[in-house]
Amino acid sequence: MPQALRTADSLYTTSATPLQKAKSLLLLASLHKQAGNLKKALFYAENAKSFSVKTDDVNMDFMITGFLATEYRIVGLHDKSEEYIRQALKISNKIREPDNLLQAKILLNQEQAYHEIYKENYRSAIRHIEASLADLKKINTKNIPYTDFISANSYQLLGISNYHLGNYDISENYYNKSKNLLKSPSYLLGFVQNGIAAVNIKKKKWDIAKVALDKADCIAEKIEDIELQKETYYNFSKFYEETGESKLSAEYYRKYIILDGEINSEIQELINDSYSKLNNSHDKSVERSSIKSIIIILLTFLFLGLFIAHYVKQKKQQKRFNAIINASKPQLITDNSTHISHEEISKTPSKNDSPMSSETESKLLGLLEEFENGNSFNEKSMSLSVLSAKLNTNARYLSYVINTHKGEDFKNYINRLRINYIVNKLATDKKYRQYKISSLADECGFSSHSKFAAIFKTFTGLSPSLFVKYLEKE
Repeated sequence: MPQALRTADSLYTTSATPLQKAKSLLLLASLHKQAGNLKKALFYAENAKSFSVKTDDVNMDFMITGFLATEYRIVGLHDKSEEYIRQALKISNKIREPDNLLQAKILLNQEQAYHEIYKENYRSAIRHIEASLADLKKINTKNIPYTDFISANSYQLLGISNYHLGNYDISENYYNKSKNLLKSPSYLLGFVQNGIAAVNIKKKKWDIAKVALDKADCIAEKIEDIELQKETYYNFSKFYEETGESKLSAEYYRKYIILDGEINSEIQELINDSYSKLNNSHDKSVERSSIKSIIIILLTFLFLGLFIAHYVKQKKQQKRFNAIINASKPQLITDNSTHISHEEISKTPSKNDSPMSSETESKLLGLLEEFENGNSFNEKSMSLSVLSAKLNTNARYLSYVINTHKGEDFKNYINRLRINYIVNKLATDKKYRQYKISSLADECGFSSHSKFAAIFKTFTGLSPSLFVKYLEKE
């Protein structure tokens, strides 16, 4: 990739005409898109557009405009994307070659279908996709080497639309058609596998859903596509929620929220950059200040709309997040084993490595349960030897019981109890949310706020401040 970027940049530097510059800049934009740098991809594509309008090459102008429509849609700026779709429609009317015109219509119908799906107009999306497929049959496919990919993309969109309409069998059929056309791992195949998983979660066909999810996850990791990884985490969360594994469901939903936050931050950065560039341009061009003021006002309304949309989206996500956390709190954070009676221990075969009798083991478990129901685990001096003395036993016996029946070593056991304690305090007592991190750390026995924050994140997947923020939102 670095060598490809250097070569493309060299092509731009040596370009002598607007058309050559437009082609070189579009190439740079495409390479940065592949490298995952959406900001630079849009920057170079916008520059390519500024040169393409100076040429009489309608096909190149259409290609660049379509690229911008797609990329702005991918980053979530749907109004901007639709503006470029309208431009592309006007440009397509100037295309004279029959095959090129049909290809333009095919791609535009696909792009419009994406926007109809975003607006939840699924039947309208289906009409656009069917029109795209009908045009694809008319074209001389030898001139389009990626016909299978276009068809696969159309079938995937039909799968999405029918899924949301509740037509799960039809949806799965289209997803399978798309999968059969895709010969190698790609972001599209990853989303297709995700779709197959979602359908089979609805149909409660857990084995098929799990296989599809694992394949989608493998593709997402291989091609490092953050949007695909996010959707995979979301479907994993739904899968484990439906199959009763709430701990795994919560874990994957936390991963989903973290990635969704990263994507939203990148979108916000793009918005802020656009706003900043507009203001700088305004300062340099006083004679056009009135026009730019109007644009700034319009953009402000656009940004406000995006903020509100993101807020509403985050609100819905947070409700589900807290529902999962609350439903799975014992398994997620405490993981406390229930008290095992003396009789139950006596019934189990004795283990060769057990250093004590079953009666002693049962007694220690009962004492540990009392310990867990209190707050003495928050004492800063708490250690294996201290707790052994409190429970009138020896460190070897206590260590064995915790490792065997709690499934962790003493250090993790105490940390888990402390984090569970402070999470419950934050969730049930609002005054704790006003405390500084250092005060929260001191409350549950940690020697420093940095150590507390690191362990809190290890057990919950969130920093203390972000956890409080979610609670305050709720």
